[in-house]
Amino acid sequence: MLAPPAGIFSDVMATPEPSRFVTLLPATPGFEHLEVKSRLVQGGLGLRLGRMATLFRHLGAVAGDVLVFRAVPGRAATFAVSRVPSAAAVARPGAGPSLAHAAGEAGGCQGSGGEEDLGSSPSSEGREEEEETVGASSSSLAGQGQEEVVGSSSSSEVDEEEELGSSSSSEEEEEEELGSSSPLEEEEKEPLPASSLTAAHLRGCELRPCCPPSSAPDPAPPLAPGELRLCGLTFHPGLVPTVRGAMAAWEASLPPSLRGAGLADADPASQQLRLPAPSLALLAAHRVPPFIVAADTAQLLGLAAEWGAPLPCGAVQRSQLLAAGRDPTRGGAGLFAAGPIKRGCALAVVGGYVMGGEEEAALELRGFRNCGEGAAAELLARAGGQADRVPCGWRLLEGALRLPLEDVPVPGRWALSMLGYGNLAALVNDPRAQPRGWEEGHDVEGEAAAGGANCAVVPVVVRGVGLPVLVALCDVAPGQQLLRDYGAAWWRGHEAAWGVAEHAGLRVAAVMHPRGALEGLAP
Repeated sequence: MLAPPAGIFSDVMATPEPSRFVTLLPATPGFEHLEVKSRLVQGGLGLRLGRMATLFRHLGAVAGDVLVFRAVPGRAATFAVSRVPSAAAVARPGAGPSLAHAAGEAGGCQGSGGEEDLGSSPSSEGREEEEETVGASSSSLAGQGQEEVVGSSSSSEVDEEEELGSSSSSEEEEEEELGSSSPLEEEEKEPLPASSLTAAHLRGCELRPCCPPSSAPDPAPPLAPGELRLCGLTFHPGLVPTVRGAMAAWEASLPPSLRGAGLADADPASQQLRLPAPSLALLAAHRVPPFIVAADTAQLLGLAAEWGAPLPCGAVQRSQLLAAGRDPTRGGAGLFAAGPIKRGCALAVVGGYVMGGEEEAALELRGFRNCGEGAAAELLARAGGQADRVPCGWRLLEGALRLPLEDVPVPGRWALSMLGYGNLAALVNDPRAQPRGWEEGHDVEGEAAAGGANCAVVPVVVRGVGLPVLVALCDVAPGQQLLRDYGAAWWRGHEAAWGVAEHAGLRVAAVMHPRGALEGLAP
């Protein structure tokens, strides 16, 4: 492997920028799920070996063997790896099988038929099931709902990597030798959450005229290593330790009688939930009883019937009360009441991806370059086929689905991106009639907007973590549109992206929704 024959890495090294990572999977049929991602070092003719230990072990690779990389049809920057035993790889002029033939026999991918088999990648559902089994929390209380935390590998893979990595000095020496002969840069982290977004995720949520109570919520992208999903919120790996710390601190503050017995005797509305001062002030301004909101939130989370139940991982919303509908004046779609909604009703936990300021800036400015499969083509289509309009279209789309958070989920300023990670709450519009702040007659700072809102995002602290809960501020009749006050600061922060996109000739509805998505919605 230190000096492979010319052409062995030709498929790999031909991967164009900006694909800086390649996906590798074994060529052995039935084991495609053992795929790993590794950073491509262009110009250095090499790949980092640290994350490939499990793959090498499965292939049975030993010193002297040659690894052959073949492009997998239909999957960008994805390669099937097969092992050629050292005896078969030795060059014997005029005799013996070629490397390609030997690789085909070893991996069962000889000819076009074998390569077609390699293209059948495992379903995302299968990968999610594998990911959800990783990283179960050891805490009996604060760890509720954290089963979907994903590490860099499963426990068995960790053992294998430790066996192959830390306990095998020969592999460490080989990697050091590789580094000295062709400098390898440190493994780059994938730009989350953009790298998890595919073409299907370029929306706030799926547009459905109505959602029966039993319907499954929109699937968010699979968890990346280090992320945490709780109550429909996906936390960036850099924020996860802080969230865990907040839950642990809450658990430590419980009375001694509850720490050992669990939460079966802890009243959800009074002992597991808390409304911070800003939330109390907001509810008081609209004469919404806070105890109603607390009780309704506990019911929404499934804690009213079973006090000690774990917090849900996926989207949390009252689908039977909510329906998507058309709103041509506000981006094409909005959220409407599908049944009578009472004042104080907790309608949903606003789903999304929670991140810090650095990740927020990277998503806004460069996210369109780092999206996953099919996203580039979809963004180009929404930009009317003109590549120079993709950046401004992206900033309009991404910015319209981003919500600033203050002291939610933990103290500090954070951002919630509903792009690809949102639920029905992402469809709630602002009541302003003319929010284009650069035009005359705008109502960005108008006080009437706040008066036209019938719902609001209310922070509710649940078991130590703040959740953005969409709450009805008044009774809402069936068919009435749900509207919340975004705030003048939000509109001022978004007007540049909006104004530039419209100046470039882009239509808001065409950028915000996939083609044909608005068809079938009630006018």
